[in-house]
Amino acid sequence: MVIARWLLGAADIFLFDEPTQGIDVGAREQVYEVIRELAVEGAGIIIVSSEAEEVARLCSKVHFMRDGAIVQTLSGVGVTEAAVSRAIIEGEVEVDASDELRFRGPDADDFSCSGDVR
Repeated sequence: MVIARWLLGAADIFLFDEPTQGIDVGAREQVYEVIRELAVEGAGIIIVSSEAEEVARLCSKVHFMRDGAIVQTLSGVGVTEAAVSRAIIEGEVEVDASDELRFRGPDADDFSCSGDVR
């Protein structure tokens, strides 16, 4: 497994691109546990996922990207499966006043996580 090889190295940041795509439910939970353990140990975690539930379960901050630019950010209690799904499908998530960029519509088809893993 690729994750096991990464863990043998001395990495400070881990990028998980669709970490549970194509694996069964039991293995999915094991991957989530590995990600959480890495975060607890102080590693930086970046997750790229097309699954709203996965994003909501693991991420404390979610950036929605289009054409290489962040167009929307959710954070804290605002990171829910419903909010992530709504942002992808409808583009209706409200933006915190401190965010510089605004979501411009339903065309954001990529999203990633950053911040603390839940």
